[in-house]
Amino acid sequence: MKWIWIRHGETIANRTKRYCGHWDLPLLRDGEIRVQETACQWKGWVDRLVTSDLRRCMDTARIWHKRFPSASWSVRPELRELGFGEWEGLTFDEIQQQDPNGLQRWLDDPEQQSPPGGESVKQMCQRLAAWLHEERTSGKADETVAVITHGGPIRWFLSWEVRQAPHTFWEDQIPPGGWVAVEDTGRGWRVAAWSEDVKVKDDKE
Repeated sequence: MKWIWIRHGETIANRTKRYCGHWDLPLLRDGEIRVQETACQWKGWVDRLVTSDLRRCMDTARIWHKRFPSASWSVRPELRELGFGEWEGLTFDEIQQQDPNGLQRWLDDPEQQSPPGGESVKQMCQRLAAWLHEERTSGKADETVAVITHGGPIRWFLSWEVRQAPHTFWEDQIPPGGWVAVEDTGRGWRVAAWSEDVKVKDDKE
């Protein structure tokens, strides 16, 4: 089984460095163009597309589907980004001004702490793990699946599932439109390829 983990293209929140979890934004035109470019860097095939239900991922999935029109398509809310609650749409500086104590608690322990009305990293990981178990149980061994999602879920998969080193969660750099391809070896996941702008910490610790 091969999976391509694809981060959605650029939005106005990415460009202006605003927290964007469940805030539902479309892609910028530049973001669409970049997704088209990085999709062409994948030289294999795609049998199936699975996407987050948020618009920026749906827009990205449509671009990939144009490249692989015979691929089936499904939408899974479990693939959403970490929910930032009351911090959605704010910059780091704005959060620091409005909720300095809450921000510091979250920075000290993002796995357990959550933004007001949002999710902790642990909560996000739990919903993703439940989805992953379902996918691995029902998926076909010889298929290639494109997973269109967000930076947080991709970091989760690489750190928790590929490296089995949760403390490396923040160490991968997956810019908007970037992708990482992995293979199930039968003994675990192996990073097989990535788009030119991605930096993956590929060693287990």
